[in-house]
Amino acid sequence: MLNSLPNKPNPPIHIKDNNNEPFSSPSGAGYIPIQLSHFYGYDQITFQNGTIQGDGSGQTIAIVDAYDHPNIAADLAAFDAALGLPNPPNFTKVNQTGGTTYPVANSLWALEISLDVEWAHAMAPKANILLVEANTNAWGDLFTAIDYARKQPGVVVVSTSFGGPEWSSETSYDSYFTTPAGHPGVSFVASSGDSGQGTHYPAVSPNVLAVGGTYINPTDSAGNYTSESGWSGSSGGISSYESMPVYQKNIVTQSSTNRTMPDVAYNASSSSAVAVYNTYPYSGWIGVYGTSMGAPQIASLVAIINQGRAIAGAPPLNGRNELLPALYNILPENYHDITAGSNGYSAVAGYDLVTGRGTPVANILVPSLLNIIPIASDTTPPTTPTNLIASSITNTSAVLNWAASADDKGVAGYNILRNGVKIATSSITTYTDTALAICTTYNYAITAYDAAGNVSGLSPTVTVKTTGCVPDTTPPTVIITNPANGSKISSKGVTNISVTASDISGISTIKILLDSVVKQTCSAVTSCSLNISNKKISSGSHIISAIATDKAVPANTARADITVTK
Repeated sequence: MLNSLPNKPNPPIHIKDNNNEPFSSPSGAGYIPIQLSHFYGYDQITFQNGTIQGDGSGQTIAIVDAYDHPNIAADLAAFDAALGLPNPPNFTKVNQTGGTTYPVANSLWALEISLDVEWAHAMAPKANILLVEANTNAWGDLFTAIDYARKQPGVVVVSTSFGGPEWSSETSYDSYFTTPAGHPGVSFVASSGDSGQGTHYPAVSPNVLAVGGTYINPTDSAGNYTSESGWSGSSGGISSYESMPVYQKNIVTQSSTNRTMPDVAYNASSSSAVAVYNTYPYSGWIGVYGTSMGAPQIASLVAIINQGRAIAGAPPLNGRNELLPALYNILPENYHDITAGSNGYSAVAGYDLVTGRGTPVANILVPSLLNIIPIASDTTPPTTPTNLIASSITNTSAVLNWAASADDKGVAGYNILRNGVKIATSSITTYTDTALAICTTYNYAITAYDAAGNVSGLSPTVTVKTTGCVPDTTPPTVIITNPANGSKISSKGVTNISVTASDISGISTIKILLDSVVKQTCSAVTSCSLNISNKKISSGSHIISAIATDKAVPANTARADITVTK
């Protein structure tokens, strides 16, 4: 039974302390929509040369939570009135099967419902809102609610601000987070969780857009973007059970086999709480925080993206096959790259396990996704990069340049491989590797990838040797180990001549000579041997020699001689 599954999920929501009393105003409780809309660039999203505001018009955001919030319609109306927001074109509340016999009320989940509904609406004020209330927070009820939500006409995104620990059979339930047959594209968004380092389901499903958390550093007087840090509570890590989706392979370096999370991030910390209006169980303005803030607001951004696509005559994006690959393969300037903060893992340049690719620069990100065509059927890789060269080689760095690849739907970026291992990606046809060792040889190659995750063939290899080498002026060591000096050779049988050599730069060649005539040459080895028939050795005294040459520039040589008698 679905409801016998372990680890009932809960919402990652927290209350800003005010001595257990509501705040007297929304601004006292936390950030209000106009501030975050400007901070992340939502208020700058327009279509058709600025004539249409990006506000979610024509789209439906489905929100799935557990239990009932009996006052949500009135609370939403009060929230809108206080903040100057229009009422949504349509707000509908149903139970998990679409009926109007609602579950029992629950104070924690009611506060989560207030946050999800009010802030999904605030960031996309012209989108329709469908609230689906599961009977309980058992997985079976929540999956039933998700299944209902995703099948409803007009729904383009489903927001789920809850999660629980992973379990071994979770992959069997990933299909709930897919677009139903015959339905236009649906995306699924989930908060990553608030327990720091670690993974949670459903955010860790490769079918779900996982939203981590940040701390907003104080804005300037105009409310413009300043900077963010990874929030310590933002959950993120490597899945124990979910395989890595193709769309992560060109960006994620923390794992090569398993799904990682989060994908993106959003404001979540206690110092940057948001204002929520709630009259069950509270009586006014409450400050709340956690990654629960991010899921409904990123869901709003998905609705706005699909509004723009509808205007352009394009269908809504399918989450797994189109939205998620596109979010990974668009250029880095679509995100604020968060490079400070830790949840146990550290936020670093590029993708990390605290903030994913970063927080959205909404007014740049949305246009990047308007022209994404359905890519599930795109199986053609870009052409192989050519003309790879290395220049500006120092003792610790080298600059790589190559000719651009071509792709029928556009090249998304390039993988840089050093000695066969991917070390970075680049959105342009140049890369500077600054993590090299002195006087060391490296082999580089490049592959190109597109938005569907198709990867080209490997470019021709270029070899780099860093500078800083100390000249090798020491000759090799060379020893004739057999026969012994002064040995006597019989008239019958075979004489074995064996030589060993060593050098700090490596051995280039070893030559074995009999009476100054080369009889054997061995290359790039540290030992060399030769068997000579004694019948071919004349009577009398003979000199056996070994000459070793090293790989230094210029090369050093050494010689060893012994005398034998027949």
